[in-house]
Amino acid sequence: GGFTEAIDTVLFGNTTAECDQINPWQLSCEAPAADAEGAVDITVQSGDLSVTEIDAFTYIDLRLDSITPAEGAIAGGTRVEIQGNGFGSDSRIFFDQREATDVVIVNDQTIVARTPAAGSAGLVDVRIETWGIERNAEDFFSYFDPADLNNWTGGGPIDGSVNITVISTSGERLENAFVMMGATANPEQDHLYGYTDARGQITISGLEVFGAQSFHAGKVGFGKFSWIETDAQNLTMQLTPREDPPPDPLPPCPEPGSMVPPLIRGDVYRIKDDFNTGADLVVVTTSYRSFSEQLPDPGPNSQLMSNGSYEIWARTGDMVLMALAGEVTDDGMLDVHAMGFRPFVYTEASSGLACDTESQCETGEECIDGLAEEGGLCVRVYEDMDIYVDTPLKQPLKIVLDDPPLQGVTSMNALLPTHAASYVWYDFGYMGLHMMGASVQPNTDTVYVDMPLRLPESMDFATFNVDTSVGASVDGEIYPPRSDTRTYGLTDTVDPVVASPFLKTHQKISPTASNSLGPMNFEVQLLPEMPFDVEPSANVHWMYNFETIIPCDGAMPISRPIIHWFAISPGNNVQFDLPIFPQMGAGLNLPTDAYYWQLLALYSPNADYDELNISSLFNWKSRALYVSNFTHTQ
Repeated sequence: GGFTEAIDTVLFGNTTAECDQINPWQLSCEAPAADAEGAVDITVQSGDLSVTEIDAFTYIDLRLDSITPAEGAIAGGTRVEIQGNGFGSDSRIFFDQREATDVVIVNDQTIVARTPAAGSAGLVDVRIETWGIERNAEDFFSYFDPADLNNWTGGGPIDGSVNITVISTSGERLENAFVMMGATANPEQDHLYGYTDARGQITISGLEVFGAQSFHAGKVGFGKFSWIETDAQNLTMQLTPREDPPPDPLPPCPEPGSMVPPLIRGDVYRIKDDFNTGADLVVVTTSYRSFSEQLPDPGPNSQLMSNGSYEIWARTGDMVLMALAGEVTDDGMLDVHAMGFRPFVYTEASSGLACDTESQCETGEECIDGLAEEGGLCVRVYEDMDIYVDTPLKQPLKIVLDDPPLQGVTSMNALLPTHAASYVWYDFGYMGLHMMGASVQPNTDTVYVDMPLRLPESMDFATFNVDTSVGASVDGEIYPPRSDTRTYGLTDTVDPVVASPFLKTHQKISPTASNSLGPMNFEVQLLPEMPFDVEPSANVHWMYNFETIIPCDGAMPISRPIIHWFAISPGNNVQFDLPIFPQMGAGLNLPTDAYYWQLLALYSPNADYDELNISSLFNWKSRALYVSNFTHTQ
């Protein structure tokens, strides 16, 4: 009061301010700069009169100095600590105009907050508002997209935050998938669980998020996924969708389709050698595209005695045409002792058109009668495909099992595998594969398979591979618990193949049963107990059972697997817990049922658990497999 035109000076501390008089009760002043922050007096002078208000104005050195961490995922939720000065109790923080959450003013120099979600990756400004003023720091924080469909773990050791991307087996990002850290959820730590955003992402962040941790994800209609004890900041978690049930009512089953294969014709010539008895059975065949794909029925003319003309129904594509010569054993198998090769053969499918004469067929096809109910079909024919049987199998390939976990070889423990098996097969590159031999023998560390000393010059591109297993044996097949190793890209059949390394085999200790009162505990025992030099790069776990469906009207019932859980644990892990989900994710808990638990330990020299390229993991050198069952009750 008393402001008149006679006002001479307004001082902020000892510094004169520029002021305008509004009325006898108000002055409008611009605060002058100060040398330091803190409260100052305001003095108004009019002639010889003056009045002072003590600590009437406060100078703030408002600034943003640093932020830790300096980057976070675009999903938001990263816990950050901001250092600076001048922070007040009303401080608000903005990242690229989006306001941070869970802001805690520790003191006037420290703020803790969680980042908001970002529209895209890149550097953003950070702004603080307090006491009615603001300060902006340009390019103060960096957002990134942690999604990686190849490297499922990465980003360095966990230090406050883990960035998770949840996908389906098709690679689609899954929104509203529930994710939690640890096998139990504490409502007072709700920052350790939540739902993924529209990009299928969530960040779990907090002081507890440090060092190796376990993370679990699930969504209704999908199997669950778990990372066990991983020390990686960026994780990809893949959920397996449930297959749709058959429609009701069932549709009629489609008519079976038929593809008419091509026909190959030629002559087989025998080279005289020690193995040529003149009475050999010769079987003409082709390389497999893959061993999971069957070859067409070759027909009766694919077999002949010693030499002569042949005719074979073949697959399509690039292949090696082969003639296998040998003697028939008492059990009806062909004991091959010589081979012939014709590489670089390419065939295409027949048109399969109905015909009565060849003029009705495409070029290169013949009308072959008797293939249809009435009349013939057009078949593509490849003539003059001659084969010379000129490669005797007179080199026994010696396969030495290096320290296999066999009963009687490394231990007298009756729970160890009892049989050794070796499978030798040629890899012809884009022209396919051919199995050379298989041998299953009890308690042995040496296996022999007959091979060529060398291949013909036309086949110098081929290599052979050796898969060696130990396990339980039934009817010549190897079953878990088993341990396998493989050696690929070989060309020398003289030097022994050393099958190494073998991983320990597994024996189940638990679960025999589990219930909803607590996390599901899984534990295994490794055998033999003596240490091996090599441990798995990772353990891959599947929990599954089967359902029986009728796919279409008139079909026989079939059984198909349901993947309920997929988990990956470190190679040295022998015990882990799968969670009982909290109330907000309770719909993901397993129903009462019987389940199978399959454990696959994989040693892949190029795989690192905390920087895990999922393809390199399954490009394994050694593995161990075990399957057990248990009952889960609620």
